[in-house]
Amino acid sequence: MPGRRYQINATDWFDCLAWLDYQLSRPDWPARPEHPIHGVGIAGLKNHLTQWRVTETTHKGLYQSAQLVLNDALQDDDWDRLRKALSAIKRRRQENRLDTQPANITLSAAAHELLLDYKQLSGALTLSDAVEQGLQPGMLELAQRHEQKLLA
Repeated sequence: MPGRRYQINATDWFDCLAWLDYQLSRPDWPARPEHPIHGVGIAGLKNHLTQWRVTETTHKGLYQSAQLVLNDALQDDDWDRLRKALSAIKRRRQENRLDTQPANITLSAAAHELLLDYKQLSGALTLSDAVEQGLQPGMLELAQRHEQKLLA
């Protein structure tokens, strides 16, 4: 085996199932009679896929059993395509976040302590929430003063 095969995990479980659905919908995917999927059978793999989808709780044992089935059904190039597809899905999700991309900032130790204290006292869930909640009233006041200066 040239490279390490992808290991199915909780993070990629549903994306992996979606990739398998797509592959099984392609008539040309395992066109070669020597493809190992014929050992499991396309109908058999579709049956496994249906069972995996209806499982209410996912767990490590489920991923391991799916791994065993897919080890017998997929070739190395299939695993490579799966791994690349999952990487592309993750990249697109990261690029298309709903709000904005997170920004990394550097704070002095004193600023960090103040922010942590404010977060705790205000009940904010995250440091980002604390910054947004804490700065918003002051920003409104500054914006009003700035507008008044422009009018004067």
